[in-house]
This record gives sequence, C-alpha cells and structure tokens, in this order.
Amino acid sequence: MTNRDPLSPERATELVHQIVRDGNVAFSDRALATLRSEGLTTADCHNVLRWGTSDPAESQRGVWCYRLHTAGASVSVTFRSDGEIAVVSARRKQR
Repeated sequence: MTNRDPLSPERATELVHQIVRDGNVAFSDRALATLRSEGLTTADCHNVLRWGTSDPAESQRGVWCYRLHTAGASVSVTFRSDGEIAVVSARRKQR
C-alpha cells in the first residue's frame, strides 16, 4: 500500500473493516498509553474499527492517518500494508 495519495473516507472505512475481520491490528506504545489514560480497552478500539466510519485522511509526519469514530470513541490508524493497520491514538468522546 502506498502513502502517496490518501484514500477516500469511504475506502478507508471499507479497508479498516476488512483488516479488522481478516488481517492484523497492531497498537503503538503511544496508543496503549492513551487507551489507559482514556479508560479504553483494546476491545473498545476493535469495536470502533469494526463499526466506525472514517474522517478524511490527515498527513502526520509524511504518513496518512485515518480517524474512525463511533458515538462513544475515536481511533486513529495508519496502514502498514494491505493487511495490517496500526492504532496510533484513541480518545473517548465527551458526553
């Protein structure tokens, strides 16, 4: 997978859903620390990734990041390959 051009939000959502189902979801150390501080679990993240929708891509340090969200939380990911995503951040939404 190339990072030259961003994916559309629809395509990013579709690919993330597919990878959660059939591929690998990795968590950066930063993401795990954020999860703890936000009171979220990796299972919470998987649910957001499975059912959430993506915002338009944002470039962060030369890599496209995609923020998927549900009513309760948002999770930011990057694509490592066609079959792997890395969670880089997660936040609980304010109620």
